[in-house]
Amino acid sequence: MAGVTGPDNTINNNSNVSGVVTDSLQLYFDPARYYSYPNGGYVMRDLSGNSRDLTFYALGGSTYSANPPQPPPFTKVKGGEFTFDGVNDFGKTPSTFNLGTTFTVSAWVKLSVDGDNAILGHCNGGPSGAGFVISNGFLRMWYYTAPWQIIDSTSGGINDGNWHYCVWSVAGTNIKMYIDNHMVDDTTLVGSINPPLNSIGCLWGPCNSDSYGPGTDGPSTQFNGQMGVVMCHSKRLSDTEIEHHWEIFKKRYDI
Repeated sequence: MAGVTGPDNTINNNSNVSGVVTDSLQLYFDPARYYSYPNGGYVMRDLSGNSRDLTFYALGGSTYSANPPQPPPFTKVKGGEFTFDGVNDFGKTPSTFNLGTTFTVSAWVKLSVDGDNAILGHCNGGPSGAGFVISNGFLRMWYYTAPWQIIDSTSGGINDGNWHYCVWSVAGTNIKMYIDNHMVDDTTLVGSINPPLNSIGCLWGPCNSDSYGPGTDGPSTQFNGQMGVVMCHSKRLSDTEIEHHWEIFKKRYDI
């Protein structure tokens, strides 16, 4: 497709990560940094150094792999943001990775819709294990301990058309959730998890064909809105580290 290109293989994945917490950093996408999104193509590079580069798909179809990769719309607003359409836009890493039983997931997002809007998940026919979602303006984590469990933040309202900093911090059976550097939940989980992840902008539906064959793909809580920085750490970030990320990124997002 004209104007849609692959990755620039001369780029060093671990370049230009100054300012962020790199200890136990497992995934780092930042479309405002040239080294993460250098050439307007269908690949966003992982700045963590773990080579978990994201391939975007935006065409739908009976199976996502039957169509060529294509990124969702990108603009340099706020340095760089993608607009996911809530229908068939998502990105997938080359393979599934696990965060361990102690981890932190964080993302900068902007949306103005109700329903479940997935930020990170395990795009697969199942079992999926975990997902990090904005649900009707609240932070939500899906997690599987036979059966599925759902935990929601006690405060919400972030589907207001403004940018927000969202954090899920888990240590064993405890989860803390933060919105804009304020803790909005501190809850005991039913059991500890080691979430498998491989996708941004969906939970599992678009990749059903991986397990169930062509024709079984379908949308599953696709993200509908703008997405900026996304990070995963295989440790619980301290309150000081969470605040540090808040301080270095909030000016970009006019907060």
